[in-house]
Amino acid sequence: MNRTPHRLRRVAAGGLAALAAASTIVVASSPTTAAPGDVILTEDFSGDALPAGWLADGDADWTVRDGRLYGHTDNAYTPSILTFGEHRDNVRIEATMRFEDVVNASRWAGIVTDVAPTGGAPWAHAVMRSESTASNGIEFAIRNADESWNVTDAGSAPVDAGVGNDVDVRIDIQGERGAWYFDDELVLSTTSVERTDAGVLGFVIAGATVSFDDLVVTELEPLADPEPEPEPEPELVRFEETFDGDSLPEGWTPLAGAWSVADGRLRLDEPSTQARITFGPHLDNYQAEFTLRFESVNNASRWAGLMTDVAADGSIPWAQAVMRSQSTAGNGIEFALRSTGGWNVTDKSGAPADAATGRDVQVRIVAQGSTGEWWFDGQLVLTTTRIERSDDGILGFIADGARVSIDDVVVTELPPRSLVRDPALGPITIAHRGYSSLAPENTLAAVEAALRSGAEMIEIDTYTSADDATIVIHDSTVDRTTDGTGAVDALSSAQLAELDAGSWFSSAYVDEPLPHLEQVLDLIKGRGPTLLLEIKPGASYDETEMQLQAVLDRDMVDQVVVQSFDAQVIRDAKTIAPEIPRGFLTGSVSGDLVAVANELGLSAYNPSVGAVLGRPEAVAELNAAGIAVMPWTVDDAGTWARLAEIGVDGIITNRPGEHIGFRQGSPIDVTVVVTEPGPDPVAPAVRVEQASTQADPATEQPVLFDVVFAEPVVGFGTDDVIVGGSAGATSVSLVELTPGVRYRVAVEGATADGTVTVSVHADAATTATGVGTAASTSTDNDVTVTLPEPLAECAVEYVFANTWHNGFIASVELSNTADEPIVGWELGWNFTAGERLRAGWLGDFSQDGTAVTVVNPAWDRVVDPGETVIAQFIGKSIDPPVAPTTFTLDGVTCGG
Repeated sequence: MNRTPHRLRRVAAGGLAALAAASTIVVASSPTTAAPGDVILTEDFSGDALPAGWLADGDADWTVRDGRLYGHTDNAYTPSILTFGEHRDNVRIEATMRFEDVVNASRWAGIVTDVAPTGGAPWAHAVMRSESTASNGIEFAIRNADESWNVTDAGSAPVDAGVGNDVDVRIDIQGERGAWYFDDELVLSTTSVERTDAGVLGFVIAGATVSFDDLVVTELEPLADPEPEPEPEPELVRFEETFDGDSLPEGWTPLAGAWSVADGRLRLDEPSTQARITFGPHLDNYQAEFTLRFESVNNASRWAGLMTDVAADGSIPWAQAVMRSQSTAGNGIEFALRSTGGWNVTDKSGAPADAATGRDVQVRIVAQGSTGEWWFDGQLVLTTTRIERSDDGILGFIADGARVSIDDVVVTELPPRSLVRDPALGPITIAHRGYSSLAPENTLAAVEAALRSGAEMIEIDTYTSADDATIVIHDSTVDRTTDGTGAVDALSSAQLAELDAGSWFSSAYVDEPLPHLEQVLDLIKGRGPTLLLEIKPGASYDETEMQLQAVLDRDMVDQVVVQSFDAQVIRDAKTIAPEIPRGFLTGSVSGDLVAVANELGLSAYNPSVGAVLGRPEAVAELNAAGIAVMPWTVDDAGTWARLAEIGVDGIITNRPGEHIGFRQGSPIDVTVVVTEPGPDPVAPAVRVEQASTQADPATEQPVLFDVVFAEPVVGFGTDDVIVGGSAGATSVSLVELTPGVRYRVAVEGATADGTVTVSVHADAATTATGVGTAASTSTDNDVTVTLPEPLAECAVEYVFANTWHNGFIASVELSNTADEPIVGWELGWNFTAGERLRAGWLGDFSQDGTAVTVVNPAWDRVVDPGETVIAQFIGKSIDPPVAPTTFTLDGVTCGG
């Protein structure tokens, strides 16, 4: 789509005369005088040379022709600047921009908002990428003096700028505040524009050919000083009682025992069994403080304390936080649950001193959702993740076998607990796929085991069935963890219900079913841990909405965090239910993590353990922005200790019980023991994928393969790769693409018209925990590639660049090696299942699973002998795309 510039529409009201008379302004010793609304610079590039006073910095080619300014540089990493104008504190810069060509879709161009008149770092700029809908498609950034970058703010445009399209760009700078407008739509704002006393304006390009037109610079009003930040609101005291009267306060309901008020205290006058009195409102997150004194006890094992969640009539069930008069005992401090089946003491410990009798103890109980803290005279003595909660439960006091008195009750409402932890407390335990080393993963048995382990969070995975049921399962097929076969989305919920998801793990779990998400939610609701709900990549908006609606229907917003590897799923979740916290799964911690987290509205950033260990400082960066870091998947004590030192907020592990023991100081045996009749330890499956082959062996390009492990491994190297075939290839190099998971293998020295086979040794590597081997359980752990004969007519090279989840840009480089020109060309592409393509930057993708011809009018050009052209198209693919081996250009067959 071509956009027509709107030069006159952008001129400030009352400024037409100034516009007519304006000419390019050369940098002067002091700024010209201008009032807000005055146009201070215009340029339509109607001449044949750079305007006077415009100065190029860098190795780019800047020219004026055909009524536009053109900047060209092939250097994708060293930007070039063209400076102009004069220093202004408050200014609007408007221009029409068009990408004429790009090295790849991550390259960028835009407006420099503050730079020295002669150019050079440091500078501040506002730029866009040709793929401007990417999460960092629109940026405010700073180029530091040491040539490093600081992307202060990132966002996306409503459409891609693409190539060949005019975009009306407007940047408003008022002091250190900036606003970025894309075709008159505000797409990004900032408060972090770096300013200098003499900085001027400019254009900047990197790895692209870009044209500019219709430049208009207008003086703006200074922004009023921002309102001072309001003082933090005081904690909201919802209930307070000092018992100054001579009767029970209004709303206090005695249900068992002889409760009264005397001498400024609430008193239980006679020992009884489970004497109870209820009070206060229902609160999801609160702190209750009070003074408790044992006046007398039947014996040292008797107890009293706070009912943390109880029905107004005091009936079973309820949750409580109590202490014994002999509070130094191993069970002197407790969190416990009372149900129809009896008592369940979920957590217990000793206090630093005995409460004894006749002694006031300052008690503070913190309850945030199902997590709790027990404070004894200002000292934290016990925590829990297993306070059972109800939708309308209130508070109460309880005493058993004792006379007690209580005073100075203050109940304060708290915000929901942040996922960011105090480093002194160490990371929480997150049970991966439930307690998956003890029970079959992603089953109700594994979830129940995790609930009983004391893990603070439980992670599960979901896919959608053919009839739109949300199934809890990690893989897209049922083959690995059930006795069935086939894709989850091709099977109905009735068919899935017939499968056995437990026998593969142990005969003790025969006929364990695949659960639905709703079953897991119902099992967890109110019982303690938070559910870490992973929605698998590629889930549609409707699928995401269906899952989040199940959470909303159960009023479990405070007990669920939704996460995904797919940024679009996270964006959809933010739109559907912004109140449900979000986490982003990733295999890396590169780039401006805080900017990504802010754009997605994240509460947690959950990278692989290898990524965190490779950049440990990222944890502090994210924590400082209020974003938790919870790496996956770690099962050994050594790495647990290292991650705790780094300060991560949670650890996703298959061994939650062992991790909790480790946190409590218990020695951990890192050897996994599988009891009879469970299977032998099986390491991750490994597969080999063809990544590319030679278009023309004469170019001596390597043949590329990808080795992919199902779980992270360590120790994999070139010696573990077996190369064979008839092409005589001998040299192998290896690059780690995703830490411990995906490796790129380059095989060099292959001759034309032969084959190259790559496979992996059965004992190629160990799992990241050092347990088992990476012996392949897959049938596709070797791949054979047949190389084509050399082609004389033309040569084609493909480069694929991942730019978003499951997305890629294919750059096609065509070299005409024939003696005759090629007139017009098109590309035939054989789709694989789940692969989608489109030729242009706008419009819909083609449908899945078909053979199509990709046609782009921009490709309809003459390619002269010896000339090389580059064209691009975009697509989505679950697996890395594979280039066609050949295609036809104007009747000439080329290698692909």
